Amino acid sequence: MTLKYKQSLKEVDTILNIMGKEYINKLPNKLINFIKENMDNSYISNINVNIPINKQLLKNDTKLLLSLIYRSYWCDKEKRKELYEEDTYLKSEREKNIRERYNPDNIFKNKQQNIITEENLVNSTSMVEYKEPIFKRILNKIKYIFRNF
Repeated sequence: MTLKYKQSLKEVDTILNIMGKEYINKLPNKLINFIKENMDNSYISNINVNIPINKQLLKNDTKLLLSLIYRSYWCDKEKRKELYEEDTYLKSEREKNIRERYNPDNIFKNKQQNIITEENLVNSTSMVEYKEPIFKRILNKIKYIFRNF
């Protein structure tokens, strides 16, 4: 386990200790033991009791762990169902956006619109006179002189 996760576990442990026994008692002993055994004991978390938890500067993994604990052990069945439906909706919207963005039919539609036709080419370009570079003209004249001898 990386140091980042161990520090997050330390922050979760600190928050659990602040919350009190009623919340800790709802958690399985295996989870509590896992947190205690794997947390970084040397890490000092910057959690302040006087500041609400949503205003604290917590690690992203700490937020994820706390949300998982809340969803799995602390919220009631109605709230759990509501969170599940919200997650399902967000997941389907994300998949829909990805499907629209990477749909093969749409990829080829954009390419077909940008095809240059001969009519567009004539209308958008003009004739350009081509001149040989000066050095090439001189070289050609020298070659012409030596051929005639």
